[in-house]
Amino acid sequence: MMKRATKLIGMTIAWALLGGASPSQATTIFYSVSPIGGSTFEYAYLVENDSLAVSLEEFTLFFDRALFENLQAVNVPAGWDPLVAQPDPLLAEDGFLDVLALGLADAIDPGGLLGGFSIRFDWLGSGSPGAQAFEIRDALTFDLLDVGVTVPIPEPGPALLMLLGLAVLARPWTGFGLRAKGQNTVRDPA
Repeated sequence: MMKRATKLIGMTIAWALLGGASPSQATTIFYSVSPIGGSTFEYAYLVENDSLAVSLEEFTLFFDRALFENLQAVNVPAGWDPLVAQPDPLLAEDGFLDVLALGLADAIDPGGLLGGFSIRFDWLGSGSPGAQAFEIRDALTFDLLDVGVTVPIPEPGPALLMLLGLAVLARPWTGFGLRAKGQNTVRDPA
């Protein structure tokens, strides 16, 4: 009975940490978007190699020529090299950010996760920028390994928030903070 309850709690915590998401079938690139000022925004990315049997050494994010301009790579992790191509409406070409691992040791291994990628841009659309198309390519042969669309970084799931609330309520509260039983809150000035 105790073993079953422990397993259920573990599964609930895992589900909550994943935001209640279902398993993915493609490499996942999570994004968050932050306003910088005016029509300037910044995307931050977290790349998860959750579908490839090989290390992820190169990926490309695409920026619609009708919605983006003035792309600037702001940050990439050490060992990665960014290449930015500006959107060109006259040539009917979308812009892109292509990021390449400089060595296999820098690549994202199967099951691995790497953040620290960001790009700043001017947004020509209305509202906030959203998801983008991406490709994963073999860095040596340029073969297409995977394609997908970025997904927002999930908010904490309701189950995780509930568990955190229960954990706080389970602790003894006195005054304005948590204290161990018998702990004196008034210090002797001696």
